Amino acid sequence: MCDHVSTHLDAVSHLSPDRQDLSIDTFPLEKCFSDAAWIDLSAAPPRSHITLQMVKSAMDAARIEKLPEGGSLLYYTGAQKLWDDHVAYNTQYAGLDGEASRWILDQGVINVLTDAVSTDNPADIQYPNHMVHREYLVNHTEVVNNIERIPVHSGFWIVVMPLRLVGLSGSPARVVAVWE
Repeated sequence: MCDHVSTHLDAVSHLSPDRQDLSIDTFPLEKCFSDAAWIDLSAAPPRSHITLQMVKSAMDAARIEKLPEGGSLLYYTGAQKLWDDHVAYNTQYAGLDGEASRWILDQGVINVLTDAVSTDNPADIQYPNHMVHREYLVNHTEVVNNIERIPVHSGFWIVVMPLRLVGLSGSPARVVAVWE
């Protein structure tokens, strides 16, 4: 079974060979349930970096004053619209740059989720978002569908349910949003 297929949660060990102790089976149950917010970053051109200014502008547009400390941030790139074109889906999306990633995690976010196949710009093989998550020891979730259908931008909860695959660097996961 591929541990990075469809909607999946990346373990810290994914890009940290020295941290095999942080494989997906160590993801704490209490982090499976969190307050959440979502922002629309679909205006970012494919194969580009999403900057901190873009994140803050999207937060302003969504009327999000602050990210949920101890919670999750979902960001919509529009990549999911390319699902039926496998090459485009895997290559034509934007990803968070290092500064934006660092700022998001400095706000206390415990999981960053995207509709794209990666949280990183596919044209940047330095993987700035993955590297920041590695440094902060924070997981992230990729290939999350229907983010833009959540009718509120903040004040809702998400539930991330990965399989507890012992020793692996990721896991397919079910992600559910709950709101009033």
